[in-house]
Amino acid sequence: MDNSRLGCLTRSGLYISFLAAIAFFIVMIVQGNVLYSPGALNSQQGKSLGGVVSHAAIGGHCEACHAPFWSSTGMASLCINCHTEIAAEQTDSQTLHGALDKGGINGLCWTCHPEHGGTNASLTLINPPNFPHNNLGFPLKGKHAVIRCSACHANNVYSKLPIDCLSCHPAPASHVGQFPTTCETCHTSNDWNATFNHPKSCGRVDCLNHHRATCADCHPSNYSESTCTKCHRNNPGQD
Repeated sequence: MDNSRLGCLTRSGLYISFLAAIAFFIVMIVQGNVLYSPGALNSQQGKSLGGVVSHAAIGGHCEACHAPFWSSTGMASLCINCHTEIAAEQTDSQTLHGALDKGGINGLCWTCHPEHGGTNASLTLINPPNFPHNNLGFPLKGKHAVIRCSACHANNVYSKLPIDCLSCHPAPASHVGQFPTTCETCHTSNDWNATFNHPKSCGRVDCLNHHRATCADCHPSNYSESTCTKCHRNNPGQD
């Protein structure tokens, strides 16, 4: 008796393989796409998009987000078929998605919006070290690079936030009416303490050490204006 053939190539082996394939397709039809789903979709409800209010509602229709492997359609294209407001943002570089698109971060929706993490998993997960914040016109430098995102993006508001200093750092009372709003003249994102280099207006030494002068001696009303007449009443050049 010749037993050199593989068992799967025998008549009984082929018959069993055929039955197994039939059983697999029956289970796939009955159970939908559960066999190869990596996890449940998010059930958080939002506004209705085409009659669908959550990703969980399309859990049995993978083709809504995943094109067949032979198709040239990318997942991002399927995303914006439903999320048309994102498609509109991508044409405006002043919006979050428009700025990312302009910076070359396009077609990768799932990097910030993962799915199949469970019914209650977050749909927005941003990895700060890899997020291209500079595309938004506000590179994260100094202390801005280490603070929590929520310190600036309260209530998960990410679009069209003001980027001027005073929006997050209100001017103290001592600055109001005394200094301009160009904060970066004296402050940096590495250290908010002022690094102002006082000019040598007297031509000799730093005015702060000249005759032990105080700020008010030279700036009695406004720091943007100065006078020497408190010490040099009629002859500013005389000690």
